[in-house]
Formats: sequence, C-alpha cells, structure tokens
Amino acid sequence: MFGLDQIEAEVVAPVREIADPEQRLYEVVNRHVRIATRAGGAVAQLAEEVRPLPAVSRRKVQQRMRKYVAFVHEIVDKLVAAGRLRAIDPTVATYMVLGSILWVPRWFREGGRLGSAQVAYEVAWSTVDALLRRPAAFSPRATAYRKHHPSVSSK
Repeated sequence: MFGLDQIEAEVVAPVREIADPEQRLYEVVNRHVRIATRAGGAVAQLAEEVRPLPAVSRRKVQQRMRKYVAFVHEIVDKLVAAGRLRAIDPTVATYMVLGSILWVPRWFREGGRLGSAQVAYEVAWSTVDALLRRPAAFSPRATAYRKHHPSVSSK
C-alpha cells in the first residue's frame, strides 16, 4: 500500500484545496507523473500488480484504487458542470487521464534526455489540454489561442 500512500500524501491531499477543476486536474497529473518517474516507475507498477496479493490485501488495494479513480472522475465531472470539457464521455476522459499517467513508467528513463519535471509538466498540460474545449490556461497553446479569441479569458 506504500504506492497508494504516496499518491494520497503527494497528490490527493495537496490538490483537494484547489477550487478550479482545470488547475486541480493539471496538478493531479503533474504530481502523479512525478511519482511515477521515481525508481523506474515502481510505485505505478506496484499499483498494477495486485493479483498476487492475498485476497484481503487485494481488496483493500482495489478499494483504494477505486477511490482514486472516483477522485479523478469527480474533477472531470466538475469540468463538465462548468462547460469546459470537450464532447467526450466523462468516464472515457477519466480513464484517458489515468492511462496517460500509468503509461509514463513504461517509457520514461531516469537520466535520459527528458527529466522528470519536464515529463510531468508536458504530460499534465497535454492531457488536460486535450480534454478542454479551449487550450488549458497554462498550456503553450493558450497564448496563441487567446490572441485569436480575445473574448475568452484565461480562467
């Protein structure tokens, strides 16, 4: 449960207080990717490998994982309520976000060309940006978008 404890402490707890769902989702992805790039992605891989666990432990891990999925889904639902999500099913959007995070350890290499912070930033903004009706306020496309759509605010 170490990996899930890290996600709770470093992702869920710090972002609960962020009111804006766009920024909250960005922070979830950014923080989770930073965890996923540590130690060869061991935390992400631990969360995926629950089958060998004893039944009681497996159920506890699965319950915590479902709780995390629900946490991310709730953020996506807030984007829907605010009219900021593209025409995509919220469940598909939720699992797209999680898939983006969980795939990182399969290709990220410590000491490689891309550092952990850069990968976390780029995965976070591109994932969130892909879900929004307009570019995410913090994405590289936002400035150009606002230049051509001056009536749209950055928030």
